[in-house]
Amino acid sequence: MQQFRLRHIAAASLLACAGMGVQAQVTTGAMTTPRMFHQASTLADGRILVTGGTSSPSAAALASTEVYDPSTGSFMPMAPMLVAKREHAAVALKDGRVLAAGGMTSSSTGSSFAEIFDPATGKWTATAQMNTAYSRTMARLLPDGRVMVAARDTTGHHAEIFDPVKGSFSKSGNMVETTSGHGMVVLADGRVLKMGGYTWEGKFSRNAEIWDPATNEWSATGQMAAERQDIQPVLLPDGKVLVAGGRNSMQLDTSEIFDPATGEFSPGNVMPVAFSPDSSTVLGNGNIVFTDPIARHLLQYQPASASWSLAGPKRGPARESIATRLPDGSLLLAGGAEQNDATSYAAVLDQACAGQDLTLDVTSRKVYADGGSAGIVVSGPAGCRFEAANLPAWLASDPANTLSITDKGTSAVGLTAGANMSGAERTAVFYLANWRVELTQEASTSCPSMPYVSPYSIKVGYLGGTGTAYVTAPATCSWSIGGLPSFATVTSGAGGKGNGSFTWSVPTNSPNSTSRSGSGQVTALGQSSSFTITQDGPAQCPTTPKVSLSSSAFPAAGGTITATVNAAPSCPWNVGTLPPFARLTAGGAGTGNGVFSITASANPAAFRSGNGQLTGPGFTSSFYLSQSANPCVNWSVNPAVVNTPVGGATGSLTITAPASCSWRLAGLPSWLNLTSAGSGSGNGSISYSIAANSGYARNAMLSMTGSGPTQSIRLNQEGVPPPAGCETPIDSGVPANGFLQASGCPAGARGASYYTDRYSFTGVAGKLATITMSSATFNAYLYLRDAGGNVLRSDDDGAGGTNSRISYTLPTSGTYTIEATSTAAYRSGAYVLSVSH
Repeated sequence: MQQFRLRHIAAASLLACAGMGVQAQVTTGAMTTPRMFHQASTLADGRILVTGGTSSPSAAALASTEVYDPSTGSFMPMAPMLVAKREHAAVALKDGRVLAAGGMTSSSTGSSFAEIFDPATGKWTATAQMNTAYSRTMARLLPDGRVMVAARDTTGHHAEIFDPVKGSFSKSGNMVETTSGHGMVVLADGRVLKMGGYTWEGKFSRNAEIWDPATNEWSATGQMAAERQDIQPVLLPDGKVLVAGGRNSMQLDTSEIFDPATGEFSPGNVMPVAFSPDSSTVLGNGNIVFTDPIARHLLQYQPASASWSLAGPKRGPARESIATRLPDGSLLLAGGAEQNDATSYAAVLDQACAGQDLTLDVTSRKVYADGGSAGIVVSGPAGCRFEAANLPAWLASDPANTLSITDKGTSAVGLTAGANMSGAERTAVFYLANWRVELTQEASTSCPSMPYVSPYSIKVGYLGGTGTAYVTAPATCSWSIGGLPSFATVTSGAGGKGNGSFTWSVPTNSPNSTSRSGSGQVTALGQSSSFTITQDGPAQCPTTPKVSLSSSAFPAAGGTITATVNAAPSCPWNVGTLPPFARLTAGGAGTGNGVFSITASANPAAFRSGNGQLTGPGFTSSFYLSQSANPCVNWSVNPAVVNTPVGGATGSLTITAPASCSWRLAGLPSWLNLTSAGSGSGNGSISYSIAANSGYARNAMLSMTGSGPTQSIRLNQEGVPPPAGCETPIDSGVPANGFLQASGCPAGARGASYYTDRYSFTGVAGKLATITMSSATFNAYLYLRDAGGNVLRSDDDGAGGTNSRISYTLPTSGTYTIEATSTAAYRSGAYVLSVSH
């Protein structure tokens, strides 16, 4: 806790050093996803690949990736990694691919998984796993193309060496000291220097050690003068190593230089402030920029002069962000979090401003209530870019973004605001060259609110016209009307003070034009609010189209009617609804004069009629259609019900029909024999004979079809009473156990090839009778007959099962017969039958 408090004290001191040096920061496109604990790798084409991370320390790790294109200043999503990870290692290989290894997974555990991104395919593929799982990981590219991967904490006693040619990892020898928060840098000769950190025993370390690729072993080297944790060592152009700041019991402002030739550390120049860097980046001009997760400022080291200066400030503090050099030598900062919620914000630090002052003459200004400008002078090196960021809508900068320092070393930025008509003082808090600036403006006393026009939307017909519009404004506020569309003019009252009105005029619209619209403005103190004027174009259909029919009546036999449309040349029309008996067969839509056709089929029944519609913009026109009745609609056959005794009978059916109506008798059962012609036309008769019935009562439904509506004839014949024992009474709710087999009883409705058992019950009219039959040995089939022997209902379980079920509301009170049989012929076996009613 003491270390944390001291770190914040140092950060606060750093913020107070506002004039010690500024580097411009220019906002670039935001990342597609807020990230912290993510990694960045530079691709061969200069784009930056951003991988993984998380949206907050407690959130799951991300598998998503994205790429920053410096040429467009924008990020775009790329293929996700195979495994989500944060605090992982990511490094660009010499062949242009990117290795991502280790890190913390979504389950908050360390990982040994490694994968490679190929820019040529845009895809990730798995490679060999590491020998050790690391939760906080770092990686360094070695001169021979291999990669050293190591823990940033005390979970690893050795490093992993990845060989991209073999696609495999191997262990290094054990480190001399296991630490967390240490620094690691590749020396010019290919060896790797590790120094500082925090040990297993809870001590800050000053020790250093070197890994030699020739032996794959670590060995101790000279110690630093100070114990240091959280350091980012950098290889200098002369092959030496710069170690800057860090912390032990407090933040440090000292630096040291390691000489690989002697293996010793020597003191470096003291830094302007204490600093605990979380990144170090060499810019294109050779200068080195360090970022601190808590401080807004950056720290810059110039190797040529071995001098330090402050750079920045950043827009805000951001821990666990990324800092990556771009192809032009500038620095990309992206993501991180000030507290716990990650940001997608990204910015570019311009190296043209590095190491030199960029200052403001003031950081607070006022502008007049009725509008005006306030100037701020930014001083710095010529060509240094900066910006005015987070400006509210009512405040504008001049010149507009992005700004730069002139050859004279200054840039005058004008901040312009219109009159403040909000009714209250307003304050803009924004950033200019990354410095926080406040600009206030009192409320206007002459126009405390913006005038407005009523009605807001003025509508004028095609023929034009004049009218009055009203202005609502404070009593002290002067206003004027202007900027009207070219087709409208103000005829009086173009200006005023306080509430007022003006008159307008609009001429007739051009016959060949369409509707037209434009805005006018009421202006006060250089600001304006708008209103609209809209004029209709000439009507597409100045008159309602007329429909002329070749005939409005279809004959009974059907036919086609042609309709002629008489419409203005600009008038589009469409045939809408038609009567059910008519259908559109040609020309359903058009513009101007046209034709369409309607067809009706033969009418099988009575006279029918209905309306059709022609529709278009602004109109609906109806027309009447009818069709003559079928001449055979009232034909008849008598009798409609034929009852025949068990011994058979002969008889005839009498047909009454117009002479043009043809007819035919259909649906004859096998036990009915016609003794005269079964078809004809006009009035006629059909003679028949019915054979004696040796079985149960039977019935059939005949139909007379032809030119007129179908007529039904019910045919009933009495049956021979069943012999004793062929019909068993069954009570409601009491199951009957039977065995289907051959018997001396007459055949049932299913036919002579089907064994049939019969059951009878007495039912009451209106009651629902439910009959079920089940068998494990055959597929059941049920019939229900009334007292006259007529089949009322049958069922063979069409759903595919073996059981059968009938539910039927009884039409009359009396005796009903159930026939229990099978779906297939000659089937026998046990069954259970039940009825409830």
